[in-house]
Amino acid sequence: MPHRKVISPFKFLDSYKKDDFQSYFGRDKESMDFFELYKDSSIMILHGPSGSGKTSLIYCGLLNRIKREKKVLSIRRDEDLIEAIKKKLFIHQGFESKIVNNQSKLIDDFFLAQSDLNKVLVSIKHIEGMMLSVEEKIIKLKRKDKIVPTSTQPSDNTSVDDSLSTQELIAKYKERLQKFITERKGLLEQLREDNKQVTTISNEIYDYFMGNRAKNSQTPFTPLIIFDQFEELFVYGTEEEINKFGLFLKLIFEYKIPFNIIISLREEYFGHLDQLQSYVPHIFYKKIRLAHPNKDVIKNIIKKSFQEFNINQYKDHTKETLSDTEKDSRIELILNQIKIKDNESTSYHLPFLQVYLDSLYKVDYYRTYGDKSSQNNKEHLPLEFKEEEIKEFGSIEQVLENYIREVNNKIIKNTSNKLNDRVEHKDSVIKFLRHFKTKDDLKKRIPIQVEKDNYYVISNRKILDKIQKDIWGETNDLEYNGTISEIINKLKEKGILKVSTDQNLGADYTELSHDIIAKVISKIRTEDDFMLLIKKDFISSFDIYQDTKDKGDLLSTKQIERMNQCMEYIMTDDNADRLLLKKQFLKESIEETQKEELEQKRLEKRLKRFVYYPFIMTCLLFILAALAYSLIRLEEENTINKLSMKIHEKMGYALRDYNIDRTSSFNHILESEKILKKEGENKKWWHLITNFMDNESTSNFSENDSIFNIVKDFKNDFYKEYNKIPFYHNSVALGGDTLLATKTRVQDDKLYIFTLTSDSLILKSISFKEKNAQNNTIFEKTEKLLGFEPFKPFGSSELMTLIAKNAANEDDKIIVQLLNQKGEEQVLDKNKNVEIVIWDAKKLNDIEHQKGYSFLIGIDNKLIQLELDLPNNTYKISVVKEFNGEVRKIKTFKNNPEHYLVLYGINKLYFSNWSRLKNNIVKSNLKLEENDRIHTFKISNKDTATTVLLGLKGRIKTLNLKTLKAKNNYVHDEQINTIDVNQKGEMLLGSRDNGANLLSTNNMLLKQFMGHSKPIQNVSFVKENPNYITTSSDDKTLKIWNITPIADTINALPERDHLKPTNNDVSSLNEKKAHLLNSLSKETQSTLQKHIDYLYDIDYSKDKKYAISGSADNTAIIWMKTTSKYTVLQNLRSHTGDIVDVDFYNNDLVLTASSDNTVQIYQKLDDKNQFIQIPSLIRHEYSITSAAFFDNTSIISKDKKGHIKEWNFPSFDSLVKSRAYQNPNESLKTKLLYEAQ
Repeated sequence: MPHRKVISPFKFLDSYKKDDFQSYFGRDKESMDFFELYKDSSIMILHGPSGSGKTSLIYCGLLNRIKREKKVLSIRRDEDLIEAIKKKLFIHQGFESKIVNNQSKLIDDFFLAQSDLNKVLVSIKHIEGMMLSVEEKIIKLKRKDKIVPTSTQPSDNTSVDDSLSTQELIAKYKERLQKFITERKGLLEQLREDNKQVTTISNEIYDYFMGNRAKNSQTPFTPLIIFDQFEELFVYGTEEEINKFGLFLKLIFEYKIPFNIIISLREEYFGHLDQLQSYVPHIFYKKIRLAHPNKDVIKNIIKKSFQEFNINQYKDHTKETLSDTEKDSRIELILNQIKIKDNESTSYHLPFLQVYLDSLYKVDYYRTYGDKSSQNNKEHLPLEFKEEEIKEFGSIEQVLENYIREVNNKIIKNTSNKLNDRVEHKDSVIKFLRHFKTKDDLKKRIPIQVEKDNYYVISNRKILDKIQKDIWGETNDLEYNGTISEIINKLKEKGILKVSTDQNLGADYTELSHDIIAKVISKIRTEDDFMLLIKKDFISSFDIYQDTKDKGDLLSTKQIERMNQCMEYIMTDDNADRLLLKKQFLKESIEETQKEELEQKRLEKRLKRFVYYPFIMTCLLFILAALAYSLIRLEEENTINKLSMKIHEKMGYALRDYNIDRTSSFNHILESEKILKKEGENKKWWHLITNFMDNESTSNFSENDSIFNIVKDFKNDFYKEYNKIPFYHNSVALGGDTLLATKTRVQDDKLYIFTLTSDSLILKSISFKEKNAQNNTIFEKTEKLLGFEPFKPFGSSELMTLIAKNAANEDDKIIVQLLNQKGEEQVLDKNKNVEIVIWDAKKLNDIEHQKGYSFLIGIDNKLIQLELDLPNNTYKISVVKEFNGEVRKIKTFKNNPEHYLVLYGINKLYFSNWSRLKNNIVKSNLKLEENDRIHTFKISNKDTATTVLLGLKGRIKTLNLKTLKAKNNYVHDEQINTIDVNQKGEMLLGSRDNGANLLSTNNMLLKQFMGHSKPIQNVSFVKENPNYITTSSDDKTLKIWNITPIADTINALPERDHLKPTNNDVSSLNEKKAHLLNSLSKETQSTLQKHIDYLYDIDYSKDKKYAISGSADNTAIIWMKTTSKYTVLQNLRSHTGDIVDVDFYNNDLVLTASSDNTVQIYQKLDDKNQFIQIPSLIRHEYSITSAAFFDNTSIISKDKKGHIKEWNFPSFDSLVKSRAYQNPNESLKTKLLYEAQ
């Protein structure tokens, strides 16, 4: 197909590499979590389902966050994992092969010495067993007990004459015991020698790697070793190979060899790692599970990819932009096409998304531009994926199968090969690909030899013979090897196969490019498959008939119609008698079906006379009755429809705002609650509210949910994320036309908001601690300004503002004015002028207050100092510095305002106190990339102000002004517009992605602020109260956020030393587990074996009627006691991590604590055996290890870092509502609309 030649920006089935960071979307949190785990781990486990993006997370998400000089070694098993380790670990640049081979042999010597050691240990154990047996006999003889000479005799095939006297027998056994002691002594000596040998070899291996580290001082040899596709060890490896790998890990950790190890494997093989735990007890300590991304994440990936690659931004290649509604509608269509349904669940696989978008991009690009390509590889020509194109393109399964069949057809149509476009070779490539997968649908490596350029020969004779017989029915290397090489080349070219020719591995091989291809191939049915199924159906029916001779077991009409297509293939049998019986069976079946057809026609005539006509009359009567009933129900249904429309209108607004403005979305949910509560007072309608579902109005929700449950579940989602994504408690409309800048100052518990627009400067004040507080406009100066700087002079009680503008009728002159807090102009010189000219220029870039009435001003490439002397009505203007680039931003140091930092030109910095640097310019120290641009910077108030935070696209670069060393912190996908830092060193960042983030001192994400619809322009901590922050945006609003901690941090647990009381009937986990298992039926035990095997905790209600269990499968189960057995009452699936602790309070409250850092709470409904989730704000920064009810008003929880917090959970609801801003106009509008309806 011609569109296949188009170059697509999407990855198809390739994983993301380090250089793909700019287009790697949707895994920011997972990448940061993985990096945090990496920083203090020597071995990590990354597990997840196939297609979840594990390889991309390692090679793109993680590697972009660690040192660039880190050496990365990727190891796959190949034919043997130990051999692969030796070849990868001992082959480095600059080492001769002889040295490498000698060092590589150390590993073999290590395993051999360990084997000898183990043999000696086994022999010692055997000798000690015989010694114990002899000693027991001596003791018995001394007690004059009779000895029975049977299996208790020593196993050296010697016997003792039991006719001897007792003393003689004792002497004989002592002689034998002495022999064993001597033999054991020799074995212990051998053990010491073998242990010494193991230690010597281990030290040599350690010295080798530490020597390498010293020789490569510029690039320290502390490699990151990545064991990718690690499940291959358990699929193909032997027990000996697994044990050797365990010994290898033990060697590394016992001798502290400086390696970082990542083991990546599919989650269904995660449990197999327990085979290595005896060698590395801490192997499970540092693990992370990578799940398939949810719908919202996939939607965000598509949206950002489309922005990056210029897709669906404009209509029909014009400059008219697509609306957000149109964009979202088309993304929703794509989501429906790529979703994978498994039983009742739906998932989204990243490889499927990339394959789908890659294929859709190529088709649409070719339709739009043909063979034309973009002149600039970094720019992408605009494309529009229209709705009809997406629908026509089909589902992901169709796309992948069509692609493979397309490649198959293209190869077999080549008349120069041995397929020759013949019918019998119709599905040859698909048959060929089936040899590249395992029974478990994993990709399988096949060894090859490269005899000349791109000529591949399969070197495994057994596999080669199978392939040739599968395609041609015979083996002939001379005839068919050329065609097989062509197939490999074509499949490699199309991205279905990949060929490794890395000579370091010692052998070449080819394999499927992804496990996903293996799954697709399993589902593709060839013509031979269909014929085989039909033949099996025939043989099965034939065998049954031969046993029963019952005409009811003859073939049906539909079976005969299917078999007619391949009757020649079916009617084959080496046994002539059996073939004759088959033909007779077929003949009898045809005759019987003809009889059935005649009988059916007669029956239809009778039915028309005696059944159909009376039936029609009955239906008419039934319809009339139904119409009468529907009239009675019409009023009820109309009422419920109206209610449903009201609720779903609010739910629609909530969904619309969810990823933009969480506070607005939450308020729509509260409005829905109010409507339900009001209607709930009318008991006539309440049962309909909680059960009735209008299919059209609720098409986005599960048919099993009630309106009540939908609202409740949505509200719980807000609470789960509240600690991370809080609500703003006030919103200020800034006004004006185009917003240019905002600045805030605090005085007397009031926040003063300065807003510069394209035509005015506005000052407003508001009580920042008060929810929904009204703001007051203090002044509005209506004229076009170039810049402003609010400040509070020392000793003054009011704010002042310096403003700059172009002189009237002279736009090449810049003048300044000084305004007091009321906006009144102040006299500046002895001539009583209220404005002074400071420079001849048109543009001013920045103003920064120093101290008193002194300012630094950036004009063009000059840094100017303005000093006002108000008491004497004089001023002074001086040029401080000229730069070889335009001054962009100025910042003074808080502790020493005489010193300042200037950003000028393209990524250049000037520090007034950098006397030891030439020209005071930092350039090489920043280590910026080619396309980097510093958009903003902030001087940190921590560590005596020696750190500068530089805002780039996608990251913060931290520059230490003492050491001049810079490092990256990856925090955003988009450009960083604004930065603020509090006294703790926590960073508040605002970005072009419309959001703001709060990060801890070690760059962990603490909170996300979602409330703006356009890029963030300014963020700020409220200086007088660090529990409040402000954000302002191009959407012309300023939001005030209350981030006061929800919980009380305590130093010790009150009234008891541990979280859980130990007065249960069954105290230890093993006893609880045994008690629960004994109370389950065998069928229940079998069904829930995995859950039970990985139990962390079990607890019982006070009356023992209910039990709850928490497991490593992320699930908690509530059990109810019926008669003498416990049965499953509810599955609780609110967590995304291991459930490590559960606790009952009396009989009606229960909690679950998880390694996902949260605690969830459930309450029993009155008079019902059902527990419903109630809102919970309990979240730690680290994995929770335990939690418990302290009384009926608080919960105490503890995390792995030892932090203990107390939560007043009954007040959560009122607390959140007290911090959620409510727009009065929106509430009034909702009320009027509700009353009108």
